[in-house]
Parts: sequence; structure tokens; C-alpha cells
Amino acid sequence: MICNISSEQIGKCKKAGKLYQKISGYYNFGDVDVLAEGEKKDTEEYKKLREELQVIQKQCNTNMLVCKYKIKDYSTVISLADIIAEYDPKCTKAYYWKGKALYESQLYAQAFKEIKKAHQLEPENEDVTREYNAIKEGYEKFTGDEKRKYAKLFK
Repeated sequence: MICNISSEQIGKCKKAGKLYQKISGYYNFGDVDVLAEGEKKDTEEYKKLREELQVIQKQCNTNMLVCKYKIKDYSTVISLADIIAEYDPKCTKAYYWKGKALYESQLYAQAFKEIKKAHQLEPENEDVTREYNAIKEGYEKFTGDEKRKYAKLFK
């Protein structure tokens, strides 16, 4: 499950993550309201600008997810995935990467729940299906181990 990458690649991922974070900051959703100050928020132009910024924000955050996952910053991956899912509940990538990060953080039940959402959104996606099966297997092993461990306490 873990990506084995060199220290040089980790450095590049850190740099790319910072760049995406900076870009994301420039296109913060609050900035739309500042840029459109004086304009009516129900106009087509305002709605179009907001949609364009949401696409850019989603792309930056999704790319940042990958960078943060590769440098094993799982708490940031989880936070970013939540942000993306908040404004795009059908974003498979958010659930996919959040599931992987939760699994690596040994939060197996939550990981299975998130990867299951990704699998429900895109059951034909081979990467999602492969990860779904791996996390499901890990989760079932973990719950089986837990049952055996606690069964001994009550004997």
C-alpha cells in the first residue's frame, strides 16, 4: 500500500505540494466574493466565475492530496479529502485517497467506509477496485484479530 519513493522524489513532492497550496490560496472561495464585490451574486457571470474557481480549487486540492500522501502526511490528506468532498460529494479521488490515508493511519473501519464510497461511485475503476479489495481484506483481518483477542478476555 505504501509508495516507496526516493528522498529526491519526496523533496519534489514537498515542493509540488507547497506550490499547489499556494495556488489554492490564490483561488480561495472567499476571494470570489471579494473579486465580485459590487456585482450581484445571482448573475450568470458570478455563477460562472464561481464554478471556474471551484474546478481550479478541486484540481489543486486533488493534486495536493497525492503529494501529501507520497510524503506520508496522512492527516493533511484526510483534511483535504474532507474539503473536496464537501463541495463535490461525487469526487471519487477524495474518498479514494482518504481511504488510503486512513488505512495507513491504522484506522481500518473508517478507511473501509471511505474506500467503499469511492467504489460505489466508480465500481468499474480498476485502481479503486484493487484498493477496495486490499482495504476490505485488511479490515476483515483486523476485525477478526480483534474478535479473537477480546474473546480470550471473556473466557
